[in-house]
Amino acid sequence: AGDDIDLIENKTKELSEALYRITERIYGEAAAQAQQQQQAESAQQAGGFGGGETSDFNQSQGQDFYDAEFKNVDDNNK
Repeated sequence: AGDDIDLIENKTKELSEALYRITERIYGEAAAQAQQQQQAESAQQAGGFGGGETSDFNQSQGQDFYDAEFKNVDDNNK
């Protein structure tokens, strides 16, 4: 049963090719899922900076910002 070297080599080759196809599919699906997740995260980040409701974004980050005017005082002209 184990004496037919050509049969063993052919079956080993078939098995290797099948394993390659399975591995290729797994990696392809994982890459697609990672890309979708990255795009979703990028869209989420862009939404906070894209001119929408930035005050909501700042509050969700736990930061307070104040819009204020200032006057530049020159120490030499006091």
